[in-house]
Amino acid sequence: MAHDYVLRQIERYRTAIENLQARHGMTYEQFEAYLKARSALLAASPSPALSQAVMAEEEDALDWRIAREMLQSWLGLEAESCKEGSNGTSCSRQDA
Repeated sequence: MAHDYVLRQIERYRTAIENLQARHGMTYEQFEAYLKARSALLAASPSPALSQAVMAEEEDALDWRIAREMLQSWLGLEAESCKEGSNGTSCSRQDA
């Protein structure tokens, strides 16, 4: 049962990452570079509309980073439980 929970969490964070990639049409690394450029543009020429857009994008960047970190944590936990082999369940892991 615990292994099933771990697998559900892995799927949850994979889905979150896939949704963010689809929404922004780029990888996390590309989005970080894009956001850095947008922030520099905002600093150079302040704009209320751009400021709101950048704030929303920064929230997505934070959600994305958290999802990536949590996915890695759950994948590590799954790998550890597979090493222990205590519950006899199948451990077919797919890396993100």
